[in-house]
This record gives sequence, C-alpha cells and structure tokens, in this order.
Amino acid sequence: QKDLDEAALVLFTSPSSVDAVGALFDLHSKLKIGSMGSFTRDHLVKRGLSDVLILPEGDFQRVGEILC
Repeated sequence: QKDLDEAALVLFTSPSSVDAVGALFDLHSKLKIGSMGSFTRDHLVKRGLSDVLILPEGDFQRVGEILC
C-alpha cells in the first residue's frame, strides 16, 4: 500500500485492472488516478472515486498532460 500511496499516478487500462488492484489495495480519494478511457473511468466512479483523469486519446506518450 505504501508504494501505491507514494505513486505520482495510478493509471488503469481496464475495468478488470481496477478490480484486480482494488482487491489488493485501498483505492482512495487521496490517490491521483487516471484511466485509459471513459469506460474504465466510469468503472472507477462506480467504485466511489470521483476525480479520475482520462489519458488524452488513450496515448501513453501523453501521460505528462494528466500529471501536471
């Protein structure tokens, strides 16, 4: 959990990755959380996380845009 809490960003690629990580770690509002697209973001919102960032055009090379 400590490594997750210290991460600059936790980026999810799919609803199943949200479920897998959520089964092992506490996903809370203090984490900076991003998603590859709106489908994954909607899944995160259903789990109670409201400030989810979306990676522009699902492009990993643009991750800096959601870190700032």
